[in-house]
Amino acid sequence: MTTRQRQSGQTRAMLGAAILGLASLAGATGCATYANYPPIGQDLAINDPNVVPLPVLMRVATTRVLQRDAASGDLPDNWVLNLPRGMTTERARSVLDNTMADAGVSGGMLVGDSGYEGLPVYSITRVWLRGDKATVDVIRPVTLDGMQPTEENADGVAYTYQKVTLRLEGGFRPWRVVGTREWPIGLEDRPELFGWPEGTQSSAAVDTDPEFESEGN
Repeated sequence: MTTRQRQSGQTRAMLGAAILGLASLAGATGCATYANYPPIGQDLAINDPNVVPLPVLMRVATTRVLQRDAASGDLPDNWVLNLPRGMTTERARSVLDNTMADAGVSGGMLVGDSGYEGLPVYSITRVWLRGDKATVDVIRPVTLDGMQPTEENADGVAYTYQKVTLRLEGGFRPWRVVGTREWPIGLEDRPELFGWPEGTQSSAAVDTDPEFESEGN
């Protein structure tokens, strides 16, 4: 075995030990400290979006984006919050309600709610947690001059989409946004919509996980 191979093996072992240590801490505190949504390959991270503090991170990040749009007059009257696949209905509803309360806005609904089809969509597409630091991607709807609505646009406005990456810090302190990056408009398509069997239309990917079925959703 060469020196480089030994060093590579030691690096992997140290990384594995660090991840296992974070996992142990998560078990002791009841909260995740190392998580990825969506999963990255065969990672050892927690991938369940229901595990605390992932819903909190989603709420804090989305609140910042909604506040920005409300202040600039860009927030649609009615809009949809598209949360990660696998969230329970109760957790998703809590995230939506608390996000609107924190941002001081209204008009939000979840995928599958009555009247959601054709509305502009705010989507959470990535949540990374590394101890007391986190990164969240939120895709926001944007309308530009000259865009023509189609029959699919329920509010009569055409939208394209923009990714906003938010950096958060917290852990044992309240989570807060410490940095944002707005990517060029139009690079992102509207993400796939995730909903639940009850009231979900064909345009959304229905989650049929047994947990949802057992809750009667």
